[in-house]
Amino acid sequence: MCLKILVVTAMYPRFGKESSGAFVMQQVEQLRTLGHDVETIDFPGHRSKLEYAKAAFVVAHQTRALLRR
Repeated sequence: MCLKILVVTAMYPRFGKESSGAFVMQQVEQLRTLGHDVETIDFPGHRSKLEYAKAAFVVAHQTRALLRR
């Protein structure tokens, strides 16, 4: 059974910070290896609390898009 999974994280490897959230990336890769449809939303939560509010809108939009597939 293939699941649609949306991973939302403020910690994901980026250029210059490749080890940040490496465990999250490993989990995403494993889920894909198991055949699941995995989308990720990575937002810069370290910048400010406002980034979390912005991410909430992106999550709502992406969730609707995933449900339509």
